[in-house]
Amino acid sequence: MKKKNMKFNSIIKDMIMEQGRYEILKKTYTEPKGKGEKKKPAKMKVEELDKIVLGDPTTRRDGETIKKAGAYTNWLLKQYLKLEPEAEYGTPYFERELKELQRLFFEDLYKTTEDLEKFDRFKGQLDTAQRDINTHTIDSLMRAVEDFSLEKTKASKEEKAEASTTYEHPGGKVIFRGGQWTVVKIEDQGQLGKDFP
Repeated sequence: MKKKNMKFNSIIKDMIMEQGRYEILKKTYTEPKGKGEKKKPAKMKVEELDKIVLGDPTTRRDGETIKKAGAYTNWLLKQYLKLEPEAEYGTPYFERELKELQRLFFEDLYKTTEDLEKFDRFKGQLDTAQRDINTHTIDSLMRAVEDFSLEKTKASKEEKAEASTTYEHPGGKVIFRGGQWTVVKIEDQGQLGKDFP
């Protein structure tokens, strides 16, 4: 009974921590900081934070409800907060340019999400120096994973036919073909049957 209770407590703790991480992000980025005259505005709206968190392919969700912020959420937030207009701070051009950069960030977020999916799946095939997401910008990530594809390719009929004869042997018959095993029944009791690898 004690072991089951410990497991239950561990599950509850994990759930609270997972949801707590998102709540911490929400408080950090969407609530104003300070008091009185020194009060700083929020860094973003809740809707913007949600779009960014949902843009992380490793975020656990239930429909559009966020269950757990993903592994790349902090990187995405950093990319968003690094948007830097060329216009001088405090000018009307600065605000206009910043809004346009933010609009483009969200417009292109689906591309970044796809690049993050590729990165997550294929990072073991990248150079060692490129395996840390924090060394990348959105552009460098795109260049690092551009040669990878998320599409699963289907074998042609010819390729399937060739694969089905891969384990064929004179005097033998394939009786089972699985994902990891192929079973060949060798009925030939002569030298030909003994030569099977």
